Amino acid sequence: MKSKNEQYLAGQQRTFKRNPQLKSTAILVLKRLATNPDAKSITLPNDSLGEYNDLFLNCAKRRGERIVLDISAMKTVLSSSFVAWTEALKTTSDFVPEKKENIQEAVLSLLRFQIPGIDWQQFTAELKRESMASLPTLQNAWKIAEYLQNLTETIAPAELGAKLFHDSKYLKNCSVQTWACRFLRQKNAWCEELSDQEILQKFGLTNNPTASTVMVYGAFVYQSVDTTMTWIRDLWSKKQSAILSGDNLADFSKLQIDTPVITVENETVFNTMKQSNPEFALVYTAGFPGRAVRKFVGMLPENVQLFHWGDSDPEGYEIAAILDNIHRLKLFRCNATELEQQKNHCIPLSPAKQKRAKRLLQNPEFPFTQEIGWILQNMLWLEQESYREKELEVVKWGEQHRHSCLCTLS
Repeated sequence: MKSKNEQYLAGQQRTFKRNPQLKSTAILVLKRLATNPDAKSITLPNDSLGEYNDLFLNCAKRRGERIVLDISAMKTVLSSSFVAWTEALKTTSDFVPEKKENIQEAVLSLLRFQIPGIDWQQFTAELKRESMASLPTLQNAWKIAEYLQNLTETIAPAELGAKLFHDSKYLKNCSVQTWACRFLRQKNAWCEELSDQEILQKFGLTNNPTASTVMVYGAFVYQSVDTTMTWIRDLWSKKQSAILSGDNLADFSKLQIDTPVITVENETVFNTMKQSNPEFALVYTAGFPGRAVRKFVGMLPENVQLFHWGDSDPEGYEIAAILDNIHRLKLFRCNATELEQQKNHCIPLSPAKQKRAKRLLQNPEFPFTQEIGWILQNMLWLEQESYREKELEVVKWGEQHRHSCLCTLS
């Protein structure tokens, strides 16, 4: 007794021998099923309904002027044998599957050539949803990311769109923004946990340029055009911090400060240090430093000693590395020696932080490998707020030095 597969093959071969032209219709059906396996019906070329029903098991129906193959009915008739029937049809109709071009590999090949600065393998999953038509979007997204990385001021999306693409509305394209942020994350590991909107704002892309701010505390004096601005120092003398906006920083030059400066990652610690009246200046980074923070730190005189105090997790040292690249600094209360002394106050290093720390350790140019090595060896890290102060390690400048600062900088 013949198997069902053999029965399907024999019956289809007899039909095609009688009417070889039916093979083209069979191939059409197979192609449609290949692109849409859940299709419920397929319109057939107008031909003999009787011949169709010999091949398609009486599941072809005339609807008005059309002949329609009822796929749902065929699946009911054939039940679990539907797949075996279609496989037999591929053989008897001489069906040759279309050779699908590997679009992803083709896109990847072009992207590697045109944008060599990106590790495209990292985006394998995302590229599966893209096609050759997406190439201009990916190229433009890289152009945006590259521009933002080198941006020294803030810029509005409409202005950037007009500048790069002669289209003020171009950055309303959600896909180009998403890809630009993916590139920025790959190039700047500190962006990994930020939303797209936060990343764009950190790099200076904002509808409100004045919203990019930096909070400072100290006897800072700066030049704005031909005017000496002392208001930050005046607020400091009253034990108050100052917030500089994009407007303040637009014509900002010749920043002066006569004390060491400490950049502080977390606001609670910034306020605590300010209230304890330390004899050094403070700059609040608000986590990863935005455009205003980076500009302010970049304006510090070369001879000013800069320290950084942040969390001792990988993200905290990435913040320190960003600032160190702008103005050489030393770690304050978060170096390897301090971590050993504060070991009882540390918390476990999560698997995600372990992975991030190992990646940083592989970078020979990363400046704080000793600290990264410590947290990996001990599987611990210290939050700024958990630091327990034994005694103030920094130099006490005293009231006399405070008065000398006021005289020198006036």
